[in-house]
Amino acid sequence: AALEDYSEMLETGLEQSLQSLLEMRAREGSFLAADLEQRLNHLETMHAEMVELAPVVIIEYRDKLRHRLNELNDGTFAFDEHKFGMEIAIFADRCNIDEELTRLYSHFEQCRTLLKGKGPVGRKLDFLIQEMNRETNTIGSKCNHLTLVGLVLDMKAELEKIREQAANIE
Repeated sequence: AALEDYSEMLETGLEQSLQSLLEMRAREGSFLAADLEQRLNHLETMHAEMVELAPVVIIEYRDKLRHRLNELNDGTFAFDEHKFGMEIAIFADRCNIDEELTRLYSHFEQCRTLLKGKGPVGRKLDFLIQEMNRETNTIGSKCNHLTLVGLVLDMKAELEKIREQAANIE
């Protein structure tokens, strides 16, 4: 009879321990999800700044180039408005980040959907973080603007924090 008593006590203790572990993991998971949600909000704020800044980059380049050409123009060469326009068009095409910004936003939405869902999300989240890093790196390589580069660096730092947190989520 003593063995049955111990067996019953052990079983009860084990069930209580497992229940406590599950509750603790659920609490930790909700804290991590809340932290990731806040970090996604921060990424979206930076994303919005990039969206606003992207067309300004081209305007600033055009104005700087026109100013430089005016400074250099000593009357020995004719200013060609068509060639100037072509140079601006080439620059605008080379530094266009619209597609990357669109994909980044899509990844933010996918992360939110994952965090609200049930079941394991760790691997899917890790994949999305890799994709966000890829888009951010592409933006960094395309942009030729100090403020945009700063936003890229901030975004990469935030993505690294998200990656570290996501490693703790199943």
